[in-house]
Amino acid sequence: MTSTDQYSETGQPEVRYSAFVAKGRLCILGVANTTCGPVPLASYADISGDCEDGPVGEDAPENVKTALDTALAPMQKQLAYASMQAGAASLVLRARSNDQNAKAILDLIGREANAGSERAQIASKLILDYCQEHPYMALTIGEDDEDSHPVLTRIANSRTPMFAYPLALATYLNHAPPDMRTVVCLANGPRLTKERILEIASRLANDEESHAFLSGVENALDAEKAFKVRSEVSDQDLFRAGRMLGQARAIQKYRIDGKIANFCADSAWEMGD
Repeated sequence: MTSTDQYSETGQPEVRYSAFVAKGRLCILGVANTTCGPVPLASYADISGDCEDGPVGEDAPENVKTALDTALAPMQKQLAYASMQAGAASLVLRARSNDQNAKAILDLIGREANAGSERAQIASKLILDYCQEHPYMALTIGEDDEDSHPVLTRIANSRTPMFAYPLALATYLNHAPPDMRTVVCLANGPRLTKERILEIASRLANDEESHAFLSGVENALDAEKAFKVRSEVSDQDLFRAGRMLGQARAIQKYRIDGKIANFCADSAWEMGD
C-alpha cells in the first residue's frame, strides 16, 4: 500500500508511506514533507492471525488493516520529534547567519524552557545537541587563513599576467571543494570581471565545458533554478565551479556598492535593505 496522508486542517505536513508484510509483521516506511525538509519515518506492528508476505494493498484483510492502524500511531510521535529536530537545526543555522528572527526565537525558547514548558525544554535540548554535534566555525571575509586553499591563495596573490589567473582557475576550480571557503578565497582574489570570466571559459577543453561553467555563473544565486539547470548540462562539476565563481563575484559586488540584494534577496528583505 502506498498512501498519502494530507493533514491540511491541522497544519501537519504531508506524509507518504508504503506498507508491507514480512514474517507476520507489518512494516511501514515513509517520509514527511516538513517545512524544514523531508523527514524519514518507520514503524511496525505484529499481525494477529495468518497473513501472506508482500506489499499491502487496498484489499488487505482486516487483521492487516488493524495492524496498519496500530503501526501508524507511533509514526505521528516520530514525526513530531523529527520535525522539532529539523526545526532546531534550521534555527541554529539561521542564527549563525545573523538572522534576527531566528535569534529572537531561540531566546524565547530558552525563556519558556526556564519557565517550565515541557515542549520548550525538549526543543532546547535538541538545539543544544545540534550545537554540540555541529560546532560553529566562523568565516571571516577578508581574513581567510591561507591554509584554507593554498593553491587558490597563491594564484590570487601572485604577480602574473592577466591570463595566468584565469588559466590556473580553469585548471583547478572544478576540483576545489564546493564550500564557502573556496568562494571567499575567490572573492579575495582579483576582480572577477566579465572579461576575466569569459577568459576562464575559453581556457576549458570544449564548448560543452564552457557552457556548463557559464551556466553555473549565471545561476549562482538562484538555488532552485540552478538545481534544474545542473541536470541539463554535460559537466556538473564545472557547473558547480561556475556557481562558486558567480557567488564570489556577488560578494565582490556587495563590497563595492553595499547592496546585499545583489547577493541575496531574502537577506536584503530580512535586513530591511
